[in-house]
Amino acid sequence: TWTRLQAMKTKAFWSISLAFMLALAGQIAYLVHQVSFLAQYLGSQQAALTVSITTGASIMGRLVIGSFVDRMDKRYVTIGCVLLQGSAVVTLAFSSHVVVLYLCTFFFGLTMGPLLMMQSLITGECFGIPSFATVSGTIGLITISGAAFGPVIAGMIYDATQSYTLSFLLFASASFFSAVIIYFARPPVLKE
Repeated sequence: TWTRLQAMKTKAFWSISLAFMLALAGQIAYLVHQVSFLAQYLGSQQAALTVSITTGASIMGRLVIGSFVDRMDKRYVTIGCVLLQGSAVVTLAFSSHVVVLYLCTFFFGLTMGPLLMMQSLITGECFGIPSFATVSGTIGLITISGAAFGPVIAGMIYDATQSYTLSFLLFASASFFSAVIIYFARPPVLKE
């Protein structure tokens, strides 16, 4: 059983915390600003419809990935999700084509549910079920800061530039960087 302090001294703890903090910052920033961003190109009603597409894709992503994730290295599944998320956001930053906007919204949604699921799965794999609540709760305190500040940062950048391009590039980069960080989330050895 890992204590909070023992877990915090491991590379796996910080790898999970930082990777998901960055990934969630980008994810929640896009979700909060999704309708405002897409309304520029699709109008308010169609932009609001994309929220349903994102939600449906999120459910689909969980079901599909949930069907095979236990047979794979969860780090690689997470890497695939954050790379797809970052790629969708980069494409959205530079495209105004209606089909591309809908497709990227769908692909972004595919990563949404699985990312939340992967954080718990990797934490459990690295620190075990008896320590899960303690370690997961502590990791959650760190990752939630990304979810809290991501939309604020995106809004501040939009207010300064009147464009989402810079904030989308920033958060796509955060997603890509999280793909590198999560690689180091290997089960640590508990030192007595």
